[in-house]
Amino acid sequence: MAAVDTTRDSYAQLQRMVTGWDRRWRLTQTVLWLPRAFIPGLIAGIMLAIIARMRPLLTAPTIALIALGAALLGALIAAAVIWLWRRSLVERARHFDVDFGLGERVSTALELGAGLIRSNDELRALQLADAQTRAAAIRARERLPLKTQPRDWLIVVALAGALAILLLLPNAQAEALEQDEQQEAAIEDAAEAVRDITQDIAADADLGNEERQALLEQLAETIERLEQPNITPEEAFAAVSDMETALRERGEQMGDEAAQNRAALAAAADALREAADGGSSEQQGDQGGDAADMEQVEQNMEQLSENADQLTEEQREMAAEALRRAADALQSTNPGAADALNNAADALENGDTQTAQEQLQSAQDQMRRQNDQAGRQQAQAGEMSDQAERMQDAGEQISQAQEGQPQAGQEGQAQPGDGQMRSEGGQPQDGQPGDQPGDDGQPGGGQQPGDQGQQGGAAQQGGAQGGGAGDDTGEGQGEVGQAVSPPGQGNNPDGEGEGEFERVNVPRRIGGEGGEEIVLEPDASDAPVQEGEFAENPEGQVTVPYNEVFGDYRDAATRALDGGYVPLGLRDVVRDYFIGLEPGP
Repeated sequence: MAAVDTTRDSYAQLQRMVTGWDRRWRLTQTVLWLPRAFIPGLIAGIMLAIIARMRPLLTAPTIALIALGAALLGALIAAAVIWLWRRSLVERARHFDVDFGLGERVSTALELGAGLIRSNDELRALQLADAQTRAAAIRARERLPLKTQPRDWLIVVALAGALAILLLLPNAQAEALEQDEQQEAAIEDAAEAVRDITQDIAADADLGNEERQALLEQLAETIERLEQPNITPEEAFAAVSDMETALRERGEQMGDEAAQNRAALAAAADALREAADGGSSEQQGDQGGDAADMEQVEQNMEQLSENADQLTEEQREMAAEALRRAADALQSTNPGAADALNNAADALENGDTQTAQEQLQSAQDQMRRQNDQAGRQQAQAGEMSDQAERMQDAGEQISQAQEGQPQAGQEGQAQPGDGQMRSEGGQPQDGQPGDQPGDDGQPGGGQQPGDQGQQGGAAQQGGAQGGGAGDDTGEGQGEVGQAVSPPGQGNNPDGEGEGEFERVNVPRRIGGEGGEEIVLEPDASDAPVQEGEFAENPEGQVTVPYNEVFGDYRDAATRALDGGYVPLGLRDVVRDYFIGLEPGP
């Protein structure tokens, strides 16, 4: 019995030793593989940083977080593989028999103790005792030290340094990426504003069902457009602008309806005041606003109802006429009240004061409801205006976030000072103002800013002058002139005297009408007649220096830009175009 207990104790001791060795071995593997587990995450971060320098992808802090997260994830995966790898007790014992040079003593003893190998009790006890003795002599900390490969850590440091350099160096795509993020944030803010407006309109009990349903459908469509993946700022701006226009138009419509109701009530109040005075045309002056109008209406109708029996026949006729005028004022906005007033007028003329009083009371009730409706419409108009302002603010945020981004398809930029649009190769583009030779050797005409279809003459080189015939639409070549001043004076940027300004044909000015005949009055002064050679101008065409009219066109374009009449994607093109055309100082 004692031998059996000894055998069991030895078997238990060997199990604990092998389990302890296994934990120590797993810890050494963790320390060994830790730097190697960081390498894939760092490589992934470097690849992302390189791609982010080729196109807008991620910001440097985001890439750093991704790389750090990937490195930590690699370490967790490596640790999980090491510590969750399951092996049987005998398999672990065989591993340590080889590592520690135990000659399969421990694994054989464990197999005997577990009954996997048949043997007598005496041999089993001797084998377990021998294995326990040899295993107890093993110093696991010395045989399984915690060490790592310096080369692995050098690789980790090198990769981390390369990643840091890629993230710290200026990135040309960072500005575009930041702008993309601003655009996404602006679009998301606009979508959130539309959601808030949707909730407000859905909860507005004063709106009619049809009006509410129409607005809710348009708001839902706007939200759907703003939530589309990869929506462009131009598309988002258009969606927000459409919603703003719808809300503003609805607000203006409600305001107009309220104003019409107020005006009708005011006109009816004047007529009813005359009816209450028995047809007298004397006015009591301004009653001080809409609330005062309704109050005066009620007072006048009550006075007329009370004094109906006391009116003379002539006064009843005059009061009836005044009631019909009040009915005419209300006919378009409150037909029910208008009919009641007409009935009251007929009753007064017929001397039926009781019917007149009943109809006056009915008209009074309907006019009171009309006044309340006008108040609600005015309040709704203000709410719609506020909501339209929110949409306008959202559109401005999208526009501001989009400013500065290169427009797709924009092949060239205006070069300040040269008066023409140039492509990337530096050559003037077709259709842009510039010095392009024509068939006759003269510079060709470029299109000038202004009304569509209006052509201006191009700049002449060397001071030559020429004339062109204009047609009814104002198209044609303008007369070209040259002004020269003494050296050291003028407005050329190089200080070499006054420069040339292209003269343009002005058949009509901004805000004016063209086609008007110009008649010159004869000169009756005593000034001497000047003789000389003058250019022929048989068509009577008027030309002015280019620098004198440029400001008008530039101001018109600026107002169009500020008023939102120019599409968002073309604003930079228009702005750069006029910068390029601006005369020198």
